[in-house]
Amino acid sequence: MISKNYRFIIITPPRTGSKSIKHAFGTLDSTILQSNLGKLSSSKYPHRPIRDFKLNLQNFEEYRVVGITRNPWDRISSYWHSFYKPDKYNIKRGIKEERRPKISFNDFVRTLYKHPESLKFFGDMINHFFSMDNELVVKEYIRFEHLEEDFNKFCETKDLPPIKLRQLNGCKKMWEDYDPRSVYDSELVDIIRERYKTEIEHFGYEF
Repeated sequence: MISKNYRFIIITPPRTGSKSIKHAFGTLDSTILQSNLGKLSSSKYPHRPIRDFKLNLQNFEEYRVVGITRNPWDRISSYWHSFYKPDKYNIKRGIKEERRPKISFNDFVRTLYKHPESLKFFGDMINHFFSMDNELVVKEYIRFEHLEEDFNKFCETKDLPPIKLRQLNGCKKMWEDYDPRSVYDSELVDIIRERYKTEIEHFGYEF
């Protein structure tokens, strides 16, 4: 997402609080809902890698670039729980059976890269979202693990008032009893560790 008024770009891989942050900024800056990238409108798809902005924004160097990171074990578990786990909350949210097939977490992890399109959802954050031509472009980060604290520190640097983040993706009941680590066995832990080795080492994540 991008703010033309405040001159910043935030790179938000899926399941890193993008909807909450866009909503929060939208109360201050209506342009946050526009990417100024033509077909790459962030209002339609907010999870754009840095290359989309750098290649399509003429004055890219004028923008402060920040990425949001999240422990990959939690991020992948969260995505499965939100969209593929069979439960009544997904039915309540109107997620159609043919669009979001029920699948076990074991099968989900093992088929993450079965289709090339999966990269835009499950790509390594360092290599897919934050880098371009093997160069790390994004060097400043907000961590999902303390999202509101880091987010408000960022707002302070842009002379913005503290903004309360709201949980917008999914109902509260769906998440209150869910432990993202509970679905892992040792083999699945190792699969994620291997597939997301670069970001795990870069950010110092542990299971």
